[in-house]
Amino acid sequence: NGRGYRAEALHGGMNREQRDRVRSRLRSGTAELLVATDVAARGLDVDVLHVNSPFETAHLSDLVPPLRARRTVVTCYDLIPFIFPQHYLPDGQLDAYYRTRLSLIATADAVVTDSQSAANDISEHLGVAPQHITVLGAGVGDRFVPPTTSIAERMAALRAAFPELS
Repeated sequence: NGRGYRAEALHGGMNREQRDRVRSRLRSGTAELLVATDVAARGLDVDVLHVNSPFETAHLSDLVPPLRARRTVVTCYDLIPFIFPQHYLPDGQLDAYYRTRLSLIATADAVVTDSQSAANDISEHLGVAPQHITVLGAGVGDRFVPPTTSIAERMAALRAAFPELS
């Protein structure tokens, strides 16, 4: 990688042969660092465990990452269900599950998110220090702003630009 470590990755999209090659390189010392997703890391000693959106799993056994991870990185896209539970978490069991999964974010060594808005929510609502949050910048760009013209003016402009659709 860019910091001089010989790193390997394991993730759920790899077939058995690919996973076996990674394990072989780790055993032989060809690789020094293992980065793995939570599903691929079960039962392994990993250097960095990546939990890809802790809310997108349905198995109770997935609630806690392997205990042998040296560092945990969690991806969190937003906290909308946490902020608006009356709309998204009306069921007590679902609410309890969601709040349990929030602990993965709150206790992670690092959190990755796709917008500054989500980063602010994670910091404010879960108490994650801003220096532990990385925004990858996949959120809405600066050019996306509310329109300054009326809907009628915008529709007229669209009709003029695409007369065949009228």
